[in-house]
Amino acid sequence: MIGIGDFSLPRRRRYAAVVIDAGTHERIDVLPDRTADTLEARLREHPGAA
Repeated sequence: MIGIGDFSLPRRRRYAAVVIDAGTHERIDVLPDRTADTLEARLREHPGAA
């Protein structure tokens, strides 16, 4: 299971997303934005991650 959170990059007025392993609470990846398309592409590249 994974968790997804978003955050603001300092002084850039941009948002990014972090993918977390919900069991261990370890960071899996940081995505460059928080769009559904970016997340979908990441999950398609790593089908066993969810």
